[in-house]
Amino acid sequence: MKSLFSIACLFVMVVIYSATVTWTGEAGDGLWFTAGNWDTGAVPEASDDVIINSGDVSYIPGGDWSPSGTVFIGKNASWTQTGGAWPNITGTIIVEGSMDFGTAGQIRFNNGASLVLEKGASLSCTGSLNINSGSSITFNDEITVSVGNLTMASDSSLKLYGGSLNDTGSYSLRANDIYGGGTYSVASELQWSTEVEISGTVFTCSILASQNTAGILNLSAGGIITTGTNHGSYWQSGSSFINFTPKSTGFVVLASAT
Repeated sequence: MKSLFSIACLFVMVVIYSATVTWTGEAGDGLWFTAGNWDTGAVPEASDDVIINSGDVSYIPGGDWSPSGTVFIGKNASWTQTGGAWPNITGTIIVEGSMDFGTAGQIRFNNGASLVLEKGASLSCTGSLNINSGSSITFNDEITVSVGNLTMASDSSLKLYGGSLNDTGSYSLRANDIYGGGTYSVASELQWSTEVEISGTVFTCSILASQNTAGILNLSAGGIITTGTNHGSYWQSGSSFINFTPKSTGFVVLASAT
């Protein structure tokens, strides 16, 4: 009997339940880690679904922020991180209001995580916004995004439908992304190395630079404006080219070419 009991213990299943936790701000200090600011009377766990409909929430890191549930920031709400911790997000972040990661060196979206910015939302960080393996980012209309640098894993997804994105680094166009609207300002090079399409987004960059002789940039709508003058603002690799598709409304404005 003792041995049967021991075997049975091996098959005990541990189930972790997530809760829905809503910000009330009743404690009055605006701090994420104050239990009295939440309707449950407890600070959210990483796996909880968090709802912030209104109010200003300040996150002062005790470590890296690592939500795996869904975090919703309403149009009348703001979430601000102070300090340099590096968030590691594996859940879903939906922003209708504003989100500011401050001086965080990297904001990492991993393992299928998603970031969705709805109409009127804003997102800012001085560090790198990293959309890693299997994760996605969607920018909808009338949003404002300012990042130190946007980096995308090969199997991640970027969908631009509107708004304004400012990137202090360079960016490589990718075949599976959607560049359907809005504006994207790249401080350095806008690159491509395969067949890609711009269908509505207007890019501003210092240099437009093909990275592969087989690269084709299909332009059906939207456009590209280059500003660089030191080494030319357009760099063509071999037989790569820009293709204006039938009935294209797209445009390219070059400051100079090499």
